[in-house]
Order: sequence, then structure tokens, then C-alpha cells
Amino acid sequence: PSFGARLTGRVGNWSLGALFADDRAPGERVASTDPMSGRSAPVGVVRLQRQWRRRGQVSTFGVMATSQDFGSSHNRVFSVDTRLQVLRNWSFTGQASTSDTRLTDGRKLAGPAFYAAWRHSGRHFVSNTIYSDIGPGFRTQVGYIRRVEVRQVSHQNGYIWRPARGAVQSFGPTLSGVINYDRTGRLQDWSVTPEFEVGVIRGTNLSVEREEAYEYYGGFGFRKHSTKLAAESEWMRWFNVSGSAMFGTGLNYTPAAGLRPFLGDAKELTAGFSLRLGPRLHLDETYIYSGLWTTGDSRAGGAGAGAAVFN
Repeated sequence: PSFGARLTGRVGNWSLGALFADDRAPGERVASTDPMSGRSAPVGVVRLQRQWRRRGQVSTFGVMATSQDFGSSHNRVFSVDTRLQVLRNWSFTGQASTSDTRLTDGRKLAGPAFYAAWRHSGRHFVSNTIYSDIGPGFRTQVGYIRRVEVRQVSHQNGYIWRPARGAVQSFGPTLSGVINYDRTGRLQDWSVTPEFEVGVIRGTNLSVEREEAYEYYGGFGFRKHSTKLAAESEWMRWFNVSGSAMFGTGLNYTPAAGLRPFLGDAKELTAGFSLRLGPRLHLDETYIYSGLWTTGDSRAGGAGAGAAVFN
């Protein structure tokens, strides 16, 4: 941005946020011969929110609008949202949005997006149910929507026991599931992930999870699975160490020319530590290893089992 301005404030139960910036990036991304080269894109965001209390619980209602213009193109988004504290530990969050976009080539896109979440958060029981629906024409150039044409439902239930005594401070299972369809009703993804986690004294956590999943990619469906082990410990306040290992199957999204995507044996390893040398000086180191190998599948172009796709 070459310049910008921001305004925030609160009057009673009303809150206001506004942002304006002059963004030079769009004019720098086009070719130097393009008529839009060197031009900037004004960006604006405005949000207004009202909150109220009922029986000690805070609920909100808000509206938001964003805008970006670049030459003859533009992107406008308008949304309304609410968060309702229904009961002591139960809450509902919802948002409805719509966008209007004109691309630099003159094409026009428009579409809605919806989000709803029903959550319970307690000392022992945790539950989250989330629904998201994003139309194929929805765009938000000021936001971060990476995928459109999604109708997805996810659900998570977990229960945590918290012993009053002993080294084990918490333990319990969690079961998560996700399913996603496109607007034509075709199945895109699903996954089921059971997990068990144990927390002990001094910030030490151990977990194991198993994922069974399906993914539709490149015109084909792929059945995947993985097992993951993870551990983290802050036994001393000035030193934190963590690590994880995942073994299973993974998808080669960018195969060699003439091949279509195929499944392989996957492995991911991470290890790291954080060293607090002082109140304002930390040293963090992380090691990441990721690899994919062929399984002898004919779709891998005749490569035998164990050939490295990448590592």
C-alpha cells in the first residue's frame, strides 16, 4: 500500500471498524506493456456490530462490506452475521454473504456464501457442528476464500476426563468427520478421524489419531488413510520440545507428463524445540520431512514399488 487510513471506535453497545488503503500490487503484477501497469487499486472495508447481554451472556449482530477496484474491474462483498449465546455452554454463529465481481476481461461473477456453526464448550464435553456453502461465483479479493463450489458439513465430538490427582491431568477421545459435495451433488471429500489424547503435568501432551478419507481429484476418486502420533512437552518453562510422525497414503497431485494423479506411500515427520533465552529472546528450530513413494500402481507409469516421487 502507498497509503491508508483506519478508524475504530465504540459507542455504547455499537462498534465500528473502517479501513481504506491504496494498493499498488495489482498494477505491479501485470506486464509493463499493459495499460493498467503502475496503477493502484483502492480497497475499503467497513464493519458495524451491535452487542447485547441476556442473563450474563453476550450475543452480537453485525454487517460488513468490502470493496476493491482496479481499472474497470471490481469486487464487492456484503455480509450479515450473528453470534447467539443460546445457553450457558451452547452458541450459534452464522453468516450470510454475497459478492459481485467484474473481471478485467469484462466477465461478471456473482454468488452467495453461507456459514453456520453450533458449538458446545465445557470442561468435559466438546461438540462442534459446522456447515459451509460457497457458490461457484463467489469471490472475495480482500479476503481469503481458497475454494468455491463447496457444500460441506463437519462435526466433532469429544469428551475429556480430568482426574483430581496424579500425573495425568486430562485424557479422552475425539471423533471428527467431514463430508463435502459440489453444487451438482457429486461427492468431493469425506474423512473420519478418531483421536485419543493424554495430557500430563508440565505441559506434556501425547496423541494418536487414525484418518480414513476419500478425495475426488482430476476426475478420479481416491481412498486414503493415515496414522499419526504426536507429542509435545514443556517440562521446563524455558524449554519446549515437540514432534510428530504420520504414515499412510498420499496423492501425487502433479504427476509427470502423460500420467494422471495416483496414490503413493506417504510419510511426514516433524521435530522442533523452543528455547527461551530471556524474556524477549526466543530461539525456535523446526525440522520437517515429507516424502511420497510409488506402490507399484500401474498409474505411476510403470515405476516399481518404492520409487521416490519426492522426499
